[in-house]
Amino acid sequence: MKERYTVGEFSKLFGLNVQTLRFYDTIGLFKPAFRDAWTGRRFYTFDQVYKLASIRYMRRIGHSLSDIQGYFDNLTSDSSLEILKKRSSEIQRQVDELLKTDHIIQRKIQFIEREIEKIGDLSEIRVIEFPDREYIRLGVEDTLYRDDSFYFFPTIAFYDAAGGKTFGALIYSSTQSYDERDWVMKTDTQVLTIPAGKYLCGYHCGSYETIGETASRMRRAVPEGRFADELINFNVIDQFVEKDRDKYITNVQIMTMEPDANS
Repeated sequence: MKERYTVGEFSKLFGLNVQTLRFYDTIGLFKPAFRDAWTGRRFYTFDQVYKLASIRYMRRIGHSLSDIQGYFDNLTSDSSLEILKKRSSEIQRQVDELLKTDHIIQRKIQFIEREIEKIGDLSEIRVIEFPDREYIRLGVEDTLYRDDSFYFFPTIAFYDAAGGKTFGALIYSSTQSYDERDWVMKTDTQVLTIPAGKYLCGYHCGSYETIGETASRMRRAVPEGRFADELINFNVIDQFVEKDRDKYITNVQIMTMEPDANS
C-alpha cells in the first residue's frame, strides 16, 4: 500500500465525496496527517485508514458527527461495546416504530379500499345498523392538524345543529392489537364511542362545504323517519388521496331516533 494519499485518493478509497473529507478536516474530526510545506497540499497516511473506517462505520449505523467525536475522545473496548449496545437498542426502537406506522398505513389502505368497494350508486340512501364504533377525539379544527392520528386514521367530522364541527379519528375495529392502540395513545388521548344503532346513510360527492345539502336530501328521502340533528361524516376519498375537491367522497350518517314507547 502507498505511504501517503491525497484527499482525492483517500476519498476514492472509501467511496466518499472529497467535500466530505474537507468538512471532517474543518470540524476537526479527521484531519490529514501532514501538509506539504512547498505545495500546501494535504496528505493522509495509510495508518489513518482505520480511523476513517471507524467514522464510516459509526455514520452507517446512524451516529451523528458530534457523537463520533465523543466516541474517539473516550475510546476503549468497554465504552465501545456500551455505545454499540445503546445504538442497537435505539435502532430496534426505530424499527418497532416504523413497523407500527406501516401497520397503521396498511389498515388505512384497507379501509379506503373496503369503503370504495361498498359504493354502488352514489345517490342511494339507506338505513344501516352498526355496532359501537370507537374513535379518538381530535377536537376542533384549530387543534386538528397537530395530532398524528389525523394523518394515519380515517377522519370523522361531527356537525351539530348549530353549525359547530368537531373531529375524530376512527379506530378501525375493537379487535386491533394493543400495540396499534399504544402507538396513538398519549396521556391526554380521549377514546369515545359512536353508539350502536341504525343510521340513515348516504354519500356526499364534492367539497365539505355542501355536506349539509346532502344531509337535507337524505332526510327528505325518508320523510316519516325521526333522526338526530348531528351529522357524522366519514371521509372516504379526501385531501390525502385526491387533489380535486369535487371528487371527494364522504359517507354521511345520521342516527335514527326510535319512537317513544308512549307515542
